[in-house]
Amino acid sequence: MKSHYRFNPVSEFIRLIFPSTCCSCGRALVGDERHLCSHCLLHLPYAHFSSAPDNFVERHFIGRVPIQSATTLLVFRQENITQHIIHDIKYYGNRALAHQMGRMLGA
Repeated sequence: MKSHYRFNPVSEFIRLIFPSTCCSCGRALVGDERHLCSHCLLHLPYAHFSSAPDNFVERHFIGRVPIQSATTLLVFRQENITQHIIHDIKYYGNRALAHQMGRMLGA
């Protein structure tokens, strides 16, 4: 992933006083990290359902709504990273995180 991080002394000072934190683990974000720290990004529970011959997500929706195909980016479990991401988007209106997840799904 190409980094677009530019050092800005004022922004870095503000981040030092009021650090942004990872929405999952609460660690301070550094450098070009946004919303999720590198550790949490590396440990995302990817689903890989779209490449499965018996796609669980498609089976769940067949007959309920008209679909061509279905997939999911991450596996959801209570208290895992995915739950923290959804909570941050849903209850804190974190659109930037939602866009980041959308870009990841699209890739």
